[in-house]
Amino acid sequence: MIHPQKIYNGEDAIEVSFADNAGGPGNFTATLDGRWLLFEKRQDRFTYYMDEHCSKGTHLLKIYATDIAGNGSSLDWRFERQ
Repeated sequence: MIHPQKIYNGEDAIEVSFADNAGGPGNFTATLDGRWLLFEKRQDRFTYYMDEHCSKGTHLLKIYATDIAGNGSSLDWRFERQ
């Protein structure tokens, strides 16, 4: 089972990392306010660089990830971009 280990909401990016005994996430899907969102993957970290899809205001980020064994975890996170 994967578990979100860290969410960092920097001024220009959101970074998510995971902890898992099976070797990290196998699949990763994210939506922002109901729309698919592209994250960049580097090792066990996924990063979204703020762009026109994330305007100023309050947003809901939903993340769903599975490990290589097929176990899934999800996370809903509300944040405000200023």
